[in-house]
Amino acid sequence: MKKLGVFYLVFGLFILTACGNKTLSTSNILKNVEKAHNKIESVEIKFTETYEPNGNDTGIEQFNYKNNVGALTYDNLAVTMYKDSEEFFLLVNGWENPQNKSIYELKFDNQMNQQHNQISYLQQFDDKLYQKFDMESNEDEYILTYTGDKEDQLKLVTGIAKEYNESLGIILGEDVQSTDLTVELLHIKVWIDKDTNRIKKFQQDMEYSQFVGGKERNYNQGVVYAYSKYNKMDKIKKPNIATSDGE
Repeated sequence: MKKLGVFYLVFGLFILTACGNKTLSTSNILKNVEKAHNKIESVEIKFTETYEPNGNDTGIEQFNYKNNVGALTYDNLAVTMYKDSEEFFLLVNGWENPQNKSIYELKFDNQMNQQHNQISYLQQFDDKLYQKFDMESNEDEYILTYTGDKEDQLKLVTGIAKEYNESLGIILGEDVQSTDLTVELLHIKVWIDKDTNRIKKFQQDMEYSQFVGGKERNYNQGVVYAYSKYNKMDKIKKPNIATSDGE
């Protein structure tokens, strides 16, 4: 009888462990992230962008999704962008700059959309993306690393590149046709807060090539985003615009 009791105890622990592991699957974690981010009203992001040759930009993004207001400031370029429901400002060294304004506004809109949830953005290119991560964890975080194979990577990068080409086409006023896309590297890592299911940090490194207009183009770029002030961000202020009389 005691042996039978021990058996049921061990069996019960096995079931609990199995259920616990199921709860901690990457797919379930990312579904919880999706639910949490759907409720986000505002966020601040410190970013680092790297790109070849030798490019490195840093800055801060602030987005209020509830009021549809945002600001993006580069530390090293003296460039500030601001947008609300009525207007978009592009400032360089404090002065309003109409040159390339449409290009920057397109970038701004893309960033505001993607930063609501970077993983959800990527999922539109691969509906099984949530299953393609390895997971580590510590006391406070889930740490997910993308494990997609070459075919999976090609699917993701093709989707990203297509959106980039469409944006470029809008800027140039003509369709951008590309062929023979090849992926050299795709690395994605995500840090998720266990308590809130919100993304704390997102890292993506990507190397690929494609032929555009018969010429091979190579892309080598990386981003790191650190998220804070979820739903606790101060009001986003409209920037002061310099004028010729110094006001």
